[in-house]
Amino acid sequence: QTSAMRTLVLCALAVLAAAAPSRVRVAVPAHTCRDAPHVLAATLPRLQQRHPALEIVAGDPPAGNGSAHETAIVITFALADGWAPSGQVYTAEQTHDKITVTATGLLALGYALNDLSHHLSLYPAVARAAPGTEDYAAAAMAFRAVSRSVYELRTWSEEGQLLDLPDRGYYTDAAPFVNLALVQSECDALEAELAPELLRLGMNSITILHSDIEDYITYDNLSHYVPGAPVIWNQSDPHHVRARALGATMNAWIAHMLSSYGIMIYIQPYEFAFPPQLCAALRCTLDSPDLLGILKARYTEFAGRLPALTGIVATVTDSWTPRAGYQFTTLWTTTAELAKVATIFYDAIASTAGLKFTFRLWTLGKAVDWDVLRDGTPAGVEFSVKQSNGDFLLDYDVNPLLNCSPAPAPCPMRDRRFMVLVDAFRQYNAWTSGVCYMGTQWAPRLASAVANGLKDLNVWGAWAPGCTWPDSGAELGNWSAAEGFKSWHGWWNSYRMFNGTATNGGFGLGAQANSYLIGRLAADANADPAQIALDFGTVYYGAANAKAVQGILLASFDAWLQTSYPLRIGDFTLFWTMMQHAYPSTFDKLAHEGVTLQELRDAANASAMAVEEMVSNAVEVDPTAIPASNPNGFVGLHRAVSLSRDYLTAMFLWREAGFRNITLGAHPSTETCEDFLTTALSLQQAVAEFDRLYPIESAAWEVGSLDPGLYSAPTFLTNTLYRTMADWASVWAAEAQTRCGLAVRE
Repeated sequence: QTSAMRTLVLCALAVLAAAAPSRVRVAVPAHTCRDAPHVLAATLPRLQQRHPALEIVAGDPPAGNGSAHETAIVITFALADGWAPSGQVYTAEQTHDKITVTATGLLALGYALNDLSHHLSLYPAVARAAPGTEDYAAAAMAFRAVSRSVYELRTWSEEGQLLDLPDRGYYTDAAPFVNLALVQSECDALEAELAPELLRLGMNSITILHSDIEDYITYDNLSHYVPGAPVIWNQSDPHHVRARALGATMNAWIAHMLSSYGIMIYIQPYEFAFPPQLCAALRCTLDSPDLLGILKARYTEFAGRLPALTGIVATVTDSWTPRAGYQFTTLWTTTAELAKVATIFYDAIASTAGLKFTFRLWTLGKAVDWDVLRDGTPAGVEFSVKQSNGDFLLDYDVNPLLNCSPAPAPCPMRDRRFMVLVDAFRQYNAWTSGVCYMGTQWAPRLASAVANGLKDLNVWGAWAPGCTWPDSGAELGNWSAAEGFKSWHGWWNSYRMFNGTATNGGFGLGAQANSYLIGRLAADANADPAQIALDFGTVYYGAANAKAVQGILLASFDAWLQTSYPLRIGDFTLFWTMMQHAYPSTFDKLAHEGVTLQELRDAANASAMAVEEMVSNAVEVDPTAIPASNPNGFVGLHRAVSLSRDYLTAMFLWREAGFRNITLGAHPSTETCEDFLTTALSLQQAVAEFDRLYPIESAAWEVGSLDPGLYSAPTFLTNTLYRTMADWASVWAAEAQTRCGLAVRE
């Protein structure tokens, strides 16, 4: 609100900035200042920061072309008559010395201003162009397209970092029984962090993960849909007050995002969750008509509670453990049952509640009989799948539901509307702390999918693992009986992608590169990922550094890809930068499947070669050539490269030491024992160095220390075999001494 008011004041003064001599003036008429203050606050300061030579006039400019500086081109950005908040198209008309950009909505205005900034970063000579020159003609190139994207829906997901409801950490003991100040602060954080970035990337919506939506629901209308249904929440229960207060606060923010930026909001719940008393009174099973009535009551109330909400992205294909006293059940086991589930959710959410509806298939690909799913669901159901055939792992093939043969061969995307998910956060590859550029994988897969009819794109931001965990009960593990529950609220908030102040470096190289990549691919599905990497280097690190940055990005994928090899490993605990909870059975599996030590070492060597390419390019980056708009760029780049190198070093040593331990045999040779001990000691050194340099990541990923919050994690993380990398290294060094009779070297 403050930045928007500041923009209004500046508009009234009719001058936002006037810097060094420039041949380009950006003009924003007074009526656009009045109607789009939040969009201008999210774009104009960044435009001025990136291009300080521009003259930016906010408000009606003076008559003629006169200004304090020599001006050859005036580019006017204005909202069209009859504009709508979510209008996404802008057009441009060019005369001799004027370009008029007309936006059909707030989104389009934000896109256009960011496109100008991007264009000037790639072609800075345009800002010094004289009429009649090629550079002058290029000034309009950023505005040739009348449509922003090949995707109709481009949604960015907030995956449990903020607004991770329900969680008792949001509750209060007194009315309104929910901490509205906390909820509002997290709404404000989402706006401040995401709105400017989504306008830059060309996104048009935000999808917010809720474990479930029961905190909003009272079921006061249940008897309308399930005749004879009992009262679920007594009117005196604090739940009623909480539901009304939470709904009012969330709806006000959702309406604000739409009216101020044109950004639509979706909610992503996991189903089927319920208060215990609901399914004690009614049959919550797929074969019962009660289930459809429950869902109709739930989602009509939810739509009434949040009338500004655009839609629901429902996940009914993953087991879940809801919190805050709610329960969860799985509704299906076969594809035919999954089709029935999709049908009743569509009936409740789209047909009855009037919300847009996407049915998320999670990682399902070849496990789904597409013919059965298609024939068993209404034509209006949209399906969402990950781009990979499984989770976001680098070696997984493309999801077969996206992998179509040429027409007229069967193709799911030619039968139904699809949305594809990609993971910009890279939860398996050092989160935003390291760098793993995804152009090599995303570009060909998305291009093929778009050619076959893909309509919508979902980009996942930061994932908070705690959003999947329970908050009480035996499964929780070492939780405090005195506290009675565990709140996961805020536990991983330092890993949000765009907050800029995170202990892990904030908006660093990895987050910058993959978000830029997906923004470019969203505008042109056939764009070359190598050229995108080069352009990214130019925009963020300066033309002189572009080739070096491109080299870092292209090598980074190969460096991380090797963590998935040999292909027979098949166990994500061996390469996930979050938890090293591998058990001896993991290494037993490697040996059983015929993986050899040489294969593990070959993968490590291949990764090391790619890392060396990253490091050698990082050395070439000239800090004096980095634009002032990226003040932390040099430090952030070197941190991302160094962290990737140091983590991969420890990871490959950990794999080798674990494998050597399990294959040591009853009567190992002295040489084998020496190699085992050397590997374990090298791992200890690597882990100690990682812990010293990156204490936050070391604790969160269980490398050299343990995040104390994880002592309260579910039992699958806290059993007696659970150890950090450092713990494993000590155990293996001691094992080498015991079994081989060797003295442990310091």
